[in-house]
Amino acid sequence: MLTCYERIVTVLEMFYNGPYAPGLRVGYGSNNGSRPHQQDAAAAIGRRFAVFDGLGGHTDGEVAASIAAAAFRDTADQTFEAGIKRCHAAVLNGRRNRDSSSYTDETGGFTTLAAVEVQETSYKLAWCGDSRVYVFRRRNRLGSRTEQVTKDHRFGRHRLAACLGYSDCESETKEVGRQPADILILATDGLFEFIDLEAVVEVYKNKPAQALADALLATVSANKTEDNATVIVVKVGQKA
Repeated sequence: MLTCYERIVTVLEMFYNGPYAPGLRVGYGSNNGSRPHQQDAAAAIGRRFAVFDGLGGHTDGEVAASIAAAAFRDTADQTFEAGIKRCHAAVLNGRRNRDSSSYTDETGGFTTLAAVEVQETSYKLAWCGDSRVYVFRRRNRLGSRTEQVTKDHRFGRHRLAACLGYSDCESETKEVGRQPADILILATDGLFEFIDLEAVVEVYKNKPAQALADALLATVSANKTEDNATVIVVKVGQKA
């Protein structure tokens, strides 16, 4: 059985494939909520970050999320766009190769994706499903705001319109401008559905990235979320 320290090291190794790009300060955290199993995953490499949420209530959601995260961490020699396609292909291949009679076109081996690449003057985004990317930035004298810069692929609260694992699905992509002192937040729905995200970020915006990530997860735990929750916080300096 792994010790507490060994479990922490294992989780960090699964998440991180550094070093991070200069000027980026990163925090990360994940918890199970009230569920017995963790179906989320996360990955980081250089200036790229991603979260994945294996579909709860479906067979092998955690397997799909882990496969996608491993593929994402192995994309240092590829463009961001090619890396996202690699995640799709890895999950599809995992579904085809895994011996599971319970897999059909409707259930088994699916995961969401939300990813970002920090560039010199902008952010490249890719997402599929309902995991999200937010940007928190100061806005003159009007205070601060947290903007969701991805758009959920879902019908209602629990039905997804797209996810990794469907052969005819592609990630949606876009590019948004970068500003000094931005805070990027990548999160699965077990986090943002159960907290006032902007309120927590406002309180911890000047704290280290890991302190903000810890505060977000602590708030989720205090609210007794029923879902897995995963978050990556990236505080962006003047240069990537």
